[in-house]
Amino acid sequence: ATTMFASKINVSVTTYPTSITKGNPFEITLRFDIPKGFHIYPNSTKTGIPTTIETVSSDNFAIQNLTFPQAKEFSFMGMKSLGYSAPIDVKATIVFNGSAKDNNTTLLLKASWLKCSDTCVPEEQTISINIPIEKSNAPSMLWSAILGAILGGLILNVMPCVFPVISLKIMSFAKSSADSKTSIVLNSLIFSLGILSTFVVLGVILALLKSSAGWGMQLQNPLFTIVMMSVFWLLALNFLGVWEFGTSVGAVAAGVSTSEKNKFVGSFLSGVLAVLVASPCVAPFMASAVGFALTGNATAFECVAIISCVGLGMTIPYICFAMFPSLLKKLPRPGRWLEILKKILSIPMFITVLWLAWVARQQNSDIVRIFLIIASLTVVAVIWRRFVNPFQPLRNRIIAMICCVVILLLGFWGYPNSQKHSQTQQAENSWSADKVKEFQKQGYIVFVDFTARWCLTCQYNKQILHSKEIEELFKKHKVKILVADCTNKSPKITAELKKFGRAGVPLYLLYSPKKDAQAEILPSILTTSAITEAIDKLKQ
Repeated sequence: ATTMFASKINVSVTTYPTSITKGNPFEITLRFDIPKGFHIYPNSTKTGIPTTIETVSSDNFAIQNLTFPQAKEFSFMGMKSLGYSAPIDVKATIVFNGSAKDNNTTLLLKASWLKCSDTCVPEEQTISINIPIEKSNAPSMLWSAILGAILGGLILNVMPCVFPVISLKIMSFAKSSADSKTSIVLNSLIFSLGILSTFVVLGVILALLKSSAGWGMQLQNPLFTIVMMSVFWLLALNFLGVWEFGTSVGAVAAGVSTSEKNKFVGSFLSGVLAVLVASPCVAPFMASAVGFALTGNATAFECVAIISCVGLGMTIPYICFAMFPSLLKKLPRPGRWLEILKKILSIPMFITVLWLAWVARQQNSDIVRIFLIIASLTVVAVIWRRFVNPFQPLRNRIIAMICCVVILLLGFWGYPNSQKHSQTQQAENSWSADKVKEFQKQGYIVFVDFTARWCLTCQYNKQILHSKEIEELFKKHKVKILVADCTNKSPKITAELKKFGRAGVPLYLLYSPKKDAQAEILPSILTTSAITEAIDKLKQ
């Protein structure tokens, strides 16, 4: 029999980069010299103790991926198992997010394993590597991220998520056409300030928390979805004339305009609302910019600056209106046509409500509960118009307000607990890192679709993915599709998105069956030609 003290397994670093840069992953190779007659287990095993590799006493380094060779079958005390009984090489993908004043730093790795022969004993070893740090290209990356954020914010104004809020501003501008130049300028600037202020607050929050939730991911929260659905339902009812806010029915009847103060408050809140509903549409145009802010590559100041630049881009059209208010003078003066326009503009509001209700239903919210919320809001709107106005005695108004509060409480009562939290069986094509490796070993190309039901761009791309041309292409080249669905919150999917510098969906990855091949990132807006070219590239 071989004694367990005959020889110790030695771990050494055989390959590592000559220099590294902050935020860019690098690869090293660890050699496990296993003496004859001994074996260790892989990093994932049903028997024995898994072999592990981790960083020691430093937050500067993070291991992103470990690639172990394929384990071989062996017999131990009459039982068959998988492991390694000869020297192996393990590749580690690591990222450096710290700083070093002397332009070099020390990477400490601790490897642990179970060494077995006729008996088993746990062993471990710490390996030290000094790696020089190159000067980072962060300034150029920052400026690229800022420009991308401004462009993404500008494009937001024509995205479907923002159409309802644009409708609000069309109404506001139409009503302002007869106002003074100063009033028009202030109205535009205050709306812009609402947008910009909200983005600054978001930037500060993300800088403090370095949230892993991701951009646009607040719709993973069913409560947020329901709240936004309620807001747009009330806005739609307002456009139809079911109720009024910001001014009273009596004031409208008397032809008295809303005060300047209330008008500007409304403009500011409209800007805030625009930001809240814009995020699901922003990812395809600025995912890399926001990803740069959310990952460890950006300082707190850079994070705030990048997120704020999204707001700056979004405000550009309204700042132009403020600079050239004469453009608004070309609109016809307020009149009956304005009421017709309000009813027409209620259509995108109702469409948004339907979409948000569908998203909430996909998140397992009870359909009856959704209906009760809509019904309670409608009743409250009717009561508010009828009884909460200056022509009613103060006592009646107070009673009406109390009734509205009670109805809303009944409508929303217990909503967070009304969801069906039953564990649904995972689909066969649901994503996991192990499934990717498994299909690669079987010789398949793997296409990973990071998606969500509330992501409008994702739904558009599904038309491409499910087209006859792509289905035939995938069948011809042995491509397996895995879906990473983050309609509801998933820490594993969020971590994987962050690994690729993304803060939201969609994200499309293409893995080659070749060993240790890096994932190919496809465009956020898919086309048949882009997918075909990516597959042809992997086949070369």
